[in-house]
Amino acid sequence: MSVAVAYNTLYFPEKEASLVEVAYDMALLLASRPGLLLPGWAKALQGLRGGLPLEEPTPQEGSKDYRARMEEWGRRKRLEAALARLTRELHRYRSLTREEEVARAELLGKVEALREELGKEASPAPLEALEEDGKALLRAMEELLERIRHRLEVERKRLLEEAKSLKAQALEAYNLAQKLKALAYRNPEEGMRLLEERGMVQRVAVAALPAPKEKPPEERVMQGFSVALGLLLGLSGRREGWSLALEAALPKAPPSLAPVWTFQGQEVKDLARFLWEMANRLEGWARQNSSKAQSLREKVRGLA
Repeated sequence: MSVAVAYNTLYFPEKEASLVEVAYDMALLLASRPGLLLPGWAKALQGLRGGLPLEEPTPQEGSKDYRARMEEWGRRKRLEAALARLTRELHRYRSLTREEEVARAELLGKVEALREELGKEASPAPLEALEEDGKALLRAMEELLERIRHRLEVERKRLLEEAKSLKAQALEAYNLAQKLKALAYRNPEEGMRLLEERGMVQRVAVAALPAPKEKPPEERVMQGFSVALGLLLGLSGRREGWSLALEAALPKAPPSLAPVWTFQGQEVKDLARFLWEMANRLEGWARQNSSKAQSLREKVRGLA
């Protein structure tokens, strides 16, 4: 309508009504901005429209209304900023349990609904009620974030401890494998003792030898004859006589028996070959544990 009035004013200046309409529109514009319309001009323009009120607010009322609108706008923006910050924080975590995912989805749905209400200039709900809902929602989001952080911290410590233990086991197995390879063909019994100390092999106890039987009379006579013969030869100046007499008189020592080793219930016959194969197994196990430890560390880095 104002465009039509301006058109008539420019091209048909004789129409007084057009001039009045333009002046009234300008007065409304000036009246909407406190302090631009002087009281004297207000009276003159009111007379042009037959005393119709321009509804110009006083400067004091206009400033109060402006401050109230700006304060309300600031409160809305602060609440929206707090919700946006916690929303970003919730979206940052990816390693969530099923329960945490459901709780996050519910909270984010409530956040979206509240942000829509905050964005409406003429929301039916008062700002105070929206702020109370926002504060309760912020507390729920902070509690969920605290639970997520605590669980991830516990999980992170557990994985790091497990990775540290696997790495230590891998290093110990590798060092033992190198020792076994060094002892395999040089001192295999020492290598077997190293394995026995770690419970990886067992030494079989050799059964006690039976008590020596009493010699038959013929053997005792031959023994006495050998002793007498040795003494005669020794007295005659022959050295081998003394050796013969001592050998016949002293009892023979039982033969020394080598220890018997078993692995998983089976006797180990070739110690050197067994030690070399065991060293290869230990090296493979060390590589496997080292790889597991590295995977756990990567998993820790992926926790967020």
